[in-house]
Amino acid sequence: MADRSLVVEAKGWPQPPQLAWRSYIQRRSILQLLLGFVVLGFASALLWGFSLRSDVPWTLFSVAFLVVAVVVILANVRTLGRIHLIPVDRRVPITMPFAFAIEGDELVFPEFVTKPEERWPLRETHASAGRVLDVVTLTCPGRRTRRFFAVAIRIPTLEAARLVNDHRLALDNRPDA
Repeated sequence: MADRSLVVEAKGWPQPPQLAWRSYIQRRSILQLLLGFVVLGFASALLWGFSLRSDVPWTLFSVAFLVVAVVVILANVRTLGRIHLIPVDRRVPITMPFAFAIEGDELVFPEFVTKPEERWPLRETHASAGRVLDVVTLTCPGRRTRRFFAVAIRIPTLEAARLVNDHRLALDNRPDA
């Protein structure tokens, strides 16, 4: 990964990726899972109390609080379900050094926790920017769609989509293609 022609930076970049052992990630996920259940219990009590009082604004707040608790729980259950994929004797990045990069004729996604580095052929990759949500969507046949919200990358989503598509078109228009 020496010569990157284009790097779409993640927020907080440039920084070296923070590395963690499997046991650290597992311990942290268990603590966050327990915290999620505590928040779920508290949010359920709030929802019950405010719904008995017929206080609509606070009931809606309680529902939002309940949704946040469920999201925290589900995220940590997913992490704990995939933790076995990380070798015990290896440290893995828990922060992203960049969102994605274009290297020659490939789109590169960095290694992240249980996901190894992934390379997509740029000629088959299409990028689009959302009109309702501020998100750039990257698609490639046979690959899982990747989405990057504006809060996760440093450049505007329209510009990120344009850069990927321009590089793809430049590859298609090269005489040796």
